[in-house]
Order: sequence, then C-alpha cells, then structure tokens
Amino acid sequence: MTGYAAETDPEKKADFIVNTHKAIIADFVKRDLGGSLGEFVTLMKPDVFNVLLDHKKLMNVEFQGGNGFNDFAQRRIAVLNGIRVIETPRFPEAAITSHILGPAFNVSATEAKAAFIVFHPRKTLVTVEAHGMTVRQWDDPENFQSVLDSYHMYTVGIRRGDATAVAYTD
Repeated sequence: MTGYAAETDPEKKADFIVNTHKAIIADFVKRDLGGSLGEFVTLMKPDVFNVLLDHKKLMNVEFQGGNGFNDFAQRRIAVLNGIRVIETPRFPEAAITSHILGPAFNVSATEAKAAFIVFHPRKTLVTVEAHGMTVRQWDDPENFQSVLDSYHMYTVGIRRGDATAVAYTD
C-alpha cells in the first residue's frame, strides 16, 4: 500500500485498504483457486482496522443492503469485498531476530509492516506434527501424589502459498 503511511486523510487511508484488498481478491479470482470467495479470511491489524471504520461506503447503511454486518456504532466490520474480516493483535510490531522457537519464526523489518493478510485456510495451511506424543510420570512427594504429564506439539505448514496475500504499509 505505497503512500498509505504518508496519507493524513482517514478516508483516503481507508480507500487504500479497500482498494488493495479488492485487487488481491481480483488476483485470486484470476488464479482460479477454486471454491467460493466466502471461504477466504482477512486477518487485520487493529490500527488498520480502525482506519477502515472511516470508509464512507463500508460504514454507510445505504451500501450495506440491510445485512447488518458492517456497523460503525458497534465497531464491527464483518465483510469487506465479500471476504470475512477479523481484527487481531497477532501481528508483530517490530523485527524479531532470535525467536525462542528458532530462526523459522523470525520476522524481518519488512514483514513487520504487514497490515493485513488474505488467505484460504483450507488450501493454504496444513498441520504438521512438531513433536510426537510424550508421556512422563513423576512423583510429587511434597503433596503425596503421582503425576502423569503428557503433551503433543503441532506447528503450521504451508500447503499452497499462492492462496495467500499479504498487504504491507510503506
């Protein structure tokens, strides 16, 4: 979203978001990823989500068709360009150079500028076993108990990276 950060008018900033999102969806349609657009999801930073609330058409009842999804009074945006929108604080705010889980989880300064992600969960993500089932039995003499700990760890892998798009601020 080149020019987004320098823009001061909230309505124009909201237009940046909507137009970038629309271009991403158009690209997905051209790629013929299959399935319906309703299966895609948009995860959005809270700051970007707040700006989106200033979009005239998105928050205007004349353009909603009476569905009640997009509502400024309730601070709710459920659909943008036919895709579900979820506000989440799970975006890194700065680069991460030595993640506790290893270098695969590091984030560059450019990646930290991600504003929102549009993806198809079923086509993009796959669950990968990171550590098999582990069971450990141990005694807790202080409480006169035997304890049984067990855990199984998973991580997420990418099945189809072409079903994902990330929009960055400049």
